[in-house]
Amino acid sequence: MFDIGWSEFLFLAVLVLIVVGPQELPGLMRRLGQISSAIRNAALQFQLNLKALDRENSISELQKFADDVSPKNMLNQIQDDISEAMTPPEIVDPVVSEKPNETSASNDEGKKDG
Repeated sequence: MFDIGWSEFLFLAVLVLIVVGPQELPGLMRRLGQISSAIRNAALQFQLNLKALDRENSISELQKFADDVSPKNMLNQIQDDISEAMTPPEIVDPVVSEKPNETSASNDEGKKDG
């Protein structure tokens, strides 16, 4: 993780022993253990909360899917499809094409005379 070799670890241990002192070293190690334990517990709780949230999301998706494929819902969908197929198509009036404008016809005549 930190890529510390034995020589670096020994150097750090001697340095901590000199700086902190032999009397306070057990208390320091105990506090470091408590802090690391608290960090591990917080990480574990975070993971458990994420898993619980994922389970809730999965359950809600499954519930939605179950509602979509329920027999009552499927029967309603079939009835809607049948009634839609049974309705006659709408009759649409045919589109009437417009007669050409007289102004465009007079322009064409002017071009032929010129």
